[in-house]
Amino acid sequence: MLYPEEMSDVIIMGEKHHLRSLVEFIYKQRVIHVQDFINPYGVISLGEPFENAAGLSEKLLKIRGIMKALGIEEGFGSGKVFSPKELKNRQGEVESLYARVFHLDEMKNNLEIRNRKMNKKREELEEVVDIPLMLEDYSGYTSLKVLVGRTNKIDVDALTEEIGPFHMVQCTNKSGSAAIFVPIENLAIAKSALLSYHFEDIAVPKGHGDPTKMVKDLHARVKENLRRISKIDRAMMNIPKEHTDFLLAMEQYLSMEVEKAESPVKFCSTPNSFIIDAWVPVSKLEELSTLLEIKFAGAVYMVEVEGASINDPILHLDVPLKLAGLGFPSRSDRPNCKNVEGMATAPGNLIAGATGPAPASGDAALGGRDGGLVPVSRDAALVGHDDGLAPVSGDAALGGSDGDLAPVAGSLASSTGNLAIDDSSLNTEDENADLGLIEEPPVLLKHSKLVKPFEFLIHMFSTPKYSEVDPTPLMAITFPIFFGFMVGDLGYGLGLIVMSRALKKMSASQEIQDLAKVVVIGGIVSALMGLFVFGEAFGIPFHAGHGAADEVSWSGLLGGVSFLPNALVNKLANNGVVEMLVLSFFIGYVHMGAGFILGLVNEAKRNKAHAVAKIAWFIILTGIIMLLMKKAEYTVVGGFVGEYIFFGVHQQGMAISGLVIPYASLLLIGAGGVIILLIEGIGIMDIFGLVSNTISYARLAGVAVAKGALALAFNTMLLPLVFSGNVGLIIFGAILLFMAHMLVLVLGGMSSGIQAIRLNYVESFLKFYKGGGIQYEPFGRSSKLVKKQISNVSISPHKSKESSKPLSEVV
Repeated sequence: MLYPEEMSDVIIMGEKHHLRSLVEFIYKQRVIHVQDFINPYGVISLGEPFENAAGLSEKLLKIRGIMKALGIEEGFGSGKVFSPKELKNRQGEVESLYARVFHLDEMKNNLEIRNRKMNKKREELEEVVDIPLMLEDYSGYTSLKVLVGRTNKIDVDALTEEIGPFHMVQCTNKSGSAAIFVPIENLAIAKSALLSYHFEDIAVPKGHGDPTKMVKDLHARVKENLRRISKIDRAMMNIPKEHTDFLLAMEQYLSMEVEKAESPVKFCSTPNSFIIDAWVPVSKLEELSTLLEIKFAGAVYMVEVEGASINDPILHLDVPLKLAGLGFPSRSDRPNCKNVEGMATAPGNLIAGATGPAPASGDAALGGRDGGLVPVSRDAALVGHDDGLAPVSGDAALGGSDGDLAPVAGSLASSTGNLAIDDSSLNTEDENADLGLIEEPPVLLKHSKLVKPFEFLIHMFSTPKYSEVDPTPLMAITFPIFFGFMVGDLGYGLGLIVMSRALKKMSASQEIQDLAKVVVIGGIVSALMGLFVFGEAFGIPFHAGHGAADEVSWSGLLGGVSFLPNALVNKLANNGVVEMLVLSFFIGYVHMGAGFILGLVNEAKRNKAHAVAKIAWFIILTGIIMLLMKKAEYTVVGGFVGEYIFFGVHQQGMAISGLVIPYASLLLIGAGGVIILLIEGIGIMDIFGLVSNTISYARLAGVAVAKGALALAFNTMLLPLVFSGNVGLIIFGAILLFMAHMLVLVLGGMSSGIQAIRLNYVESFLKFYKGGGIQYEPFGRSSKLVKKQISNVSISPHKSKESSKPLSEVV
């Protein structure tokens, strides 16, 4: 599709007691994109979550806490599917399982904390365990101070002369630990004197007893705690064996239930009514409307709003009027919010902004019987006291001071019967758009299975706007071609296919799944390029090159087989490199040209001058490529393009310093430049960027040649080992050769993928693509572990098989 799926803005409304049933219904359909309600005038309040939302959220947090504690992640388990009814009935198990897991986890944490403390004390005691003293011997003196530390061998006589009498208790081994008892009055002198012996203080823990026995006791207690921790770990490891499937399914089930329970905060409501502003694919609009009618028998109804949404400030009047029975006008019926036609009134109607005689009766009416509207009595509120609106009095106040709305005078009849609204106090449509009050339709990209995996590359750059061309089909064509051109090898292409399929099976992530599919497609194109264009597999050509009979080739290795096709391009030959460069530039011309054409399509609806500028840039690009093809006309690619694409018009030209510049190039570049000067002025300087973009496509040839050269280098070094005849060397060479080609495969695949993406993002997308759209996110989700609840509402059996499915299965 050239554009995203067409969307329709709808308002779904009804009485509040139907809201829970409606939420369940539309959640299963998975077709409406709910807009967050914006209420700049405060007329209608936001809805509140259902009463079970808090409890469900608490259970969900507990489930996720259990899974984190047990190391359970998405993709674990056997994939067992549970019914919603079973999961609902088993919610009570969450509490008991949570208590069990976190009791064990708390016990384990406490034991680990105790072990850390005991290990720290044990380490401190081990510092003094060799000194033959009890712990109580290190303290409790009134006239002595004990200095404990590690030191060199002390000269007792010399130290005595320096600090006076002291007592020293040394360790029984050579660790150098010692306890020195000195009088308190000599403490400062002793510390200074001990510096010459490199004395290092040791902190002695407080307590009583033999440090040696205490160390043994602490070691035993730590060991016992480790045994208990190991027992707890085994117990916690057994829990996932029994409950992994249940926990994964319950997490998905509760996630869906929480989403439903909290959904009313996106809706707006009055005390008795609700209003949902949403976008629905046009293709599903009629079916959804039919299903709502069947399910709710008219108690809930949907209105299509043409070109407006509830976030449009004009609807602060429309919504109450709609609840009173008046239909929504389309924006086309109310340009600039003035004199909305089609709202016929009878005497006594409340007309905003009009002048004329007062209503005939004292009871203000939103509409008389003739207008099809329910009269409002003198003491009735327009919406209700709870909404902060004053009662409609005989003088018909739309809202008193409580409602923050300007009072409507009693003389508010209209001779025309039209609803006239003074637009001086309202923003225009453009101003509303600037304030973000008019929301752009969400974007649903709808493609075939072959193109769909490339959508994630588009969203990674930026979701397209609803009104611009969808670039996914272009990416789906150009990415595999660029990727295959750069890899260009039968062996590596098949290797990428195998690796990608393995990655797809190992990962449950949708992004990884899509990436794997993209690489599979790229691998197929790479294999075809290697088979029919470059004639090689794992850097070894199918046939020896001309004049190189001794070159290793697959035909030689396979005994002279001749069924393998000949290479069209030898990427490592001199002429092959030039051919690839010229071909790369021409590919760039086609790629960027497509970007300019798509830019023309986009701008044709928005700005005619910019659309003409896209044509001018394409003309300039054609002139640049024509000049390059003239220079490369001696090559096969250059000669073919010049003769069959440009029909030889580039042959005639003027010579400047030996370079022949075709007259056609000068004409195209000059004409395009004049147009750009007239439209964009200084924008003509982008011509240098266009030249740079063109040269950038040389990376296609560069990566292809670099990958081929790296493979050739490894083959040249390691194949002689494989064919050496020595068993040991053969095995060693085969292992090295396999690792080398895996390296080429990974590096070649990564660099080719990155460059293929870059050429699309930078060289092409910037020519036509702005992005910044809102991705379509339908209300509701599916789960692989929770059985689908098919709605019991279906359309007539005369409908197609597809239309009888839930919309979520069709979209």
